[in-house]
Amino acid sequence: MKTTLKLLLSALFIATISFNSFAQDAFVQLTASQIDSNNKTEMVENEKPALSPKQIYLNHTEMATNQFSKHLALHITYPDNLKKQCVEGDVIVEVLLNKQGEIKNATIYKSLHTSFDQLVLTKIQAMEKINLNSYEYKGARRLRIPVNFSLR
Repeated sequence: MKTTLKLLLSALFIATISFNSFAQDAFVQLTASQIDSNNKTEMVENEKPALSPKQIYLNHTEMATNQFSKHLALHITYPDNLKKQCVEGDVIVEVLLNKQGEIKNATIYKSLHTSFDQLVLTKIQAMEKINLNSYEYKGARRLRIPVNFSLR
């Protein structure tokens, strides 16, 4: 009985040591893989993901539209004669750009009043090109930009 008990205890002790050794190896492997995956995660977070051509197109188009809208908002003043007449509404200007972001043509797509139309065209043409930070423009070549004239 003593011998059997000793054998059982020895087997249990060996099994415990083997299990602990296996558990430590598994823990070390798990920890190493977590560190590795965390490093990969950090690398991915630090790297800028590659944009698809469609996303670049949309980003450039939005950037150009925003630049035109800001430029017009800063440089257009409401004509006094139309302010007195309480003329309000939208002018939509269509702008044609080349690969460098230069304005090749600007026309009125939707007119409100000839004074507004001429004012918008003059300010758009004074802009000459959009700022691309030395990148080639990859957005829409033809943009329609709404300009709202409101007295409120």
